[in-house]
Amino acid sequence: MQSSNRNAYRRHSLAFLGAVALIFLLSFLLNTFINPLWVTPAPWSSSDFADYKPIHKQPRTAKAGLALMGPWDGAIVGSSRVDIAINPRADEWNGARIVNLGLRGGNLCEFAPMIELASAHNDLKTILLGIDHYDLTSNVLIPNPSAFNESPLTEPPSKIERTLRYYLGGSSTTYSVKSINYRAKGRLASYDRLGQWTQSLDGRPFLNIFTTDSAPQAIGWVERSFTRKNVIQEKLDALRSILSICREKNIRLIVIIPPNHAMYQSIFFIGGAVDPTFQENRELILKLISESDREHPGAQPVDVWDFNDFHPLNCASIGGDRKAFLDNWLDGTHARQSIGDIILSRVFDQDTPNPEALPYGQKLTQDTLSQREEAIEAGYQRYRREQPNDWELSKSIMLELKNKEKSHPTADGGETEKR
Repeated sequence: MQSSNRNAYRRHSLAFLGAVALIFLLSFLLNTFINPLWVTPAPWSSSDFADYKPIHKQPRTAKAGLALMGPWDGAIVGSSRVDIAINPRADEWNGARIVNLGLRGGNLCEFAPMIELASAHNDLKTILLGIDHYDLTSNVLIPNPSAFNESPLTEPPSKIERTLRYYLGGSSTTYSVKSINYRAKGRLASYDRLGQWTQSLDGRPFLNIFTTDSAPQAIGWVERSFTRKNVIQEKLDALRSILSICREKNIRLIVIIPPNHAMYQSIFFIGGAVDPTFQENRELILKLISESDREHPGAQPVDVWDFNDFHPLNCASIGGDRKAFLDNWLDGTHARQSIGDIILSRVFDQDTPNPEALPYGQKLTQDTLSQREEAIEAGYQRYRREQPNDWELSKSIMLELKNKEKSHPTADGGETEKR
């Protein structure tokens, strides 16, 4: 009787273990076939799901995985400003294989390990790096929550544990199933196969997002500008690391300061922020590049372009329509690809898609730096004078948010993780 019970227990145990093994095997096969976050590749992975991966759920893991899926000739790195606006398929790349590794809510402390990872696994020729106007003086290091520590951008306590989680974990299986559903319904994912955020962008009108996201972020920065005293050493070290990688590996580095809409920029002036033009950030970028030039004589020069000003393209009016969707802008901090195309035409010195857009942006050098602050301040005064309705609207939104204490920016002016 006792022997019979032991045999029955053994059969049940073996059946249970067999069922668990089968589940793991099916999960492994599914996750490697779909490769939903670009971190579970296999010889049998299908390319049919490349435009249906829900990587917006885990952008840091997926973008790092995409960096490993080369070979790539170049990379686009930055926050959601370049994630959305800069097209890796643009003609200006001259047929090179470019990947968009922009990170929603990202900053230099994440860009450095991304560039290190991408350059270690690809023979990169060019990197376009977007540095947000406030990044070097913002104390946000790793946005929380961002799942940075769960991604290949960090060294895990256990590589085996992380690998098993990627290949066998329930979240990977969930994303695989989502990919299958997306493809079955013909629904493109938010990100395309080259990493650009191209879908699910027009859910809300410009002014709606401006009021709930852009303006609160600017107000928070204004308030903190009165007490901030030091530059952020971790950010300086991150940019130094990026410069060293590019110089040592002979990678052409193009730095851009992405544009923001004039209504957003105006809040820094209206609120009386310390350094409303963010001149200190420009000075720091050029200072670190000069240091790198001395340390790496004969290396490829680093070009720096600044698009964050009151150029007419950045001053698009809502025309009194509070429900308007703007042609070139999603909200106060995110330009559409149409603006990104003009940026690329400028930095690569090619014909612009819109001849009337020239000259858009300013190439920054030590010679042009001192004039930049004055030009932006003059642009603000012109915007206030020529578009008083939009300026007044920006001011009223700012005052309303402050009076109702509904300003909820991310720490120190960082981007929000959702749109």
